Amino acid sequence: MMVTFISQCEKKALKKTRRVLDAFANRIGDNTWQTLITEDGLNTVRKMLSKTASRSTAVSCHWIRSRSRSQLLWVVGNKNKFNAEGYVPVNSTSADLNPKQHFYLNTNVIALLAQLAGFFHDVGKAITLFQQKLIPCSQGIACEPYRHEWVSLRIFQAFVNEDSDQAWLARLADINHSTESFVLENLNGLRDGIAKNPKNPFEYLPPLAKLVAWLIVSHHKLPQYPKGGDNPPVFENSQLWLSKLFEACWNSPQCLNTDWSKANIEENWSFPYGTPFKSAQWQTQVSIVAKEILKEGRCFTNWFNQHFTMHLSRLSLML
Repeated sequence: MMVTFISQCEKKALKKTRRVLDAFANRIGDNTWQTLITEDGLNTVRKMLSKTASRSTAVSCHWIRSRSRSQLLWVVGNKNKFNAEGYVPVNSTSADLNPKQHFYLNTNVIALLAQLAGFFHDVGKAITLFQQKLIPCSQGIACEPYRHEWVSLRIFQAFVNEDSDQAWLARLADINHSTESFVLENLNGLRDGIAKNPKNPFEYLPPLAKLVAWLIVSHHKLPQYPKGGDNPPVFENSQLWLSKLFEACWNSPQCLNTDWSKANIEENWSFPYGTPFKSAQWQTQVSIVAKEILKEGRCFTNWFNQHFTMHLSRLSLML
């Protein structure tokens, strides 16, 4: 693989890291190296850098995936020298922007995030149980064990998989006919009521994906702890509500009912006519939005902790 190393080291750490990196890669700048290397070789570089790491050490490694795309693999030392994607800040300010300035700068971010969530928010309606409700005079059940927005969330989670924001957006920008198979295969381990311990999407998704996931699952109603629960969250634990405590029943309290049959659960995760991933028109439009987001650097701020932008994005999606 072709990789690039970026050093933001200071003081004595600069000489130590240069000594290691010069042994494995070609220096193409004062603090930049590039080389072709195997995975074992890359692990060796990381171990050697870690052995001599101090507070002044900060080295990032980027995998050059294509002409237009690279992926941050790891950072050794002070991670605050880089953001989540491995970019280095070029300027800073101590001045606080007022809400009007914030809103002006974030309008495009809000529009893009709401638009992307819009493409995914109703894909869960492709399930058998929801499709049955669309047939006149059908004898289908009145509701599903898991609401369509929860299924949409799981489908989006299956698409993102465990990639970085840049990586899954790049895949979305290059979406093709094989994407649906990839998503449905990953969805097998996320089907509530069938899979064992499916992952909480808010525990490991990258920042931008996490916000889109929240927009998807909250586009009808804000999730809330189900009545009758024996371990309600307390306000002091609010930061853990989504990341640790969040479950399907917060969105679909009816999933706790014990009278759902095995067939009901299976039909809640089956797609008789496929999903929108098969639609050429859907593919074209979602690809355009993904490419716009990749070009908008502000989208890669951690918006999930900035409630003003979160709620305006949700309002835009609902409208």
